[in-house]
Amino acid sequence: MKILITNDDGFQAEGLQILYETLASGHSVAVAAPDRERSGCGRSLTLRRPLFVARRELRHGGMGYIISGMPVDCVKLAVQGGLMPEAPDIILSGINAGPNLGTDVFYSGTAGAALEGPLLGIPALALSVLRPGKENYTQAAVFTRRLLEEFYSVLIGRTRRGGGQGVPAAFNLNFPDAPWRGLRVTRLSAAVYSNDFELRRSPSGEEYYWIKGELHTENEPADTDWNAVRAGCISLTPIYNDVTDELTLAALAGQREALDRAAGGGGA
Repeated sequence: MKILITNDDGFQAEGLQILYETLASGHSVAVAAPDRERSGCGRSLTLRRPLFVARRELRHGGMGYIISGMPVDCVKLAVQGGLMPEAPDIILSGINAGPNLGTDVFYSGTAGAALEGPLLGIPALALSVLRPGKENYTQAAVFTRRLLEEFYSVLIGRTRRGGGQGVPAAFNLNFPDAPWRGLRVTRLSAAVYSNDFELRRSPSGEEYYWIKGELHTENEPADTDWNAVRAGCISLTPIYNDVTDELTLAALAGQREALDRAAGGGGA
């Protein structure tokens, strides 16, 4: 299997290195990752700066690319920029140091890189652990290898129809501390952070703000990723790029003619 690994914690991150070592014996694995931590960058692209690439030969015959950009830049350069001679069969993003649950996926560079995969016609997994550490990374990496080798056709073979063709699947996996109590197929939590912006002063007297957030998960439905991880289970959540609000779209369809007239159209 041809695999591309990326992340938002940087090329040297322990989670990425353990994932590579776990997969590289038996699979063709390339690594394209940022040159530094890029947490919270979401799906940012580098548009007005050059992207520098440092190449590194890796153990087990793999190739590494250290890129001065964002996780999405890394995926695009590897797949569309010719760093990989052939498109990968799957993109793995992680293993992230800390969870990416619920609304985190809108801000996470880990999830952002995975969601780029289906746009390029490639399935993807975003991988995160609740607490960073060698044991948790290793257990998550071993499970990921087994998931790919035993269930690839079941999970990755799933497609969402759109635009006349099948769109590959993307999944968001979060691992609690091992040992786990099984796996749950989940939906994203709707829990949100109540953010506080603390005003501080630097030693030179300059004002700056430090963001702090507290997550509120009261009255969470039982089938969410947060509840799965809280119960000690791996959460497996299918995610995709179409963020159209289908309920509101259907409601607006009944007002189409009136809206069209308001805009100066003929309602046709």
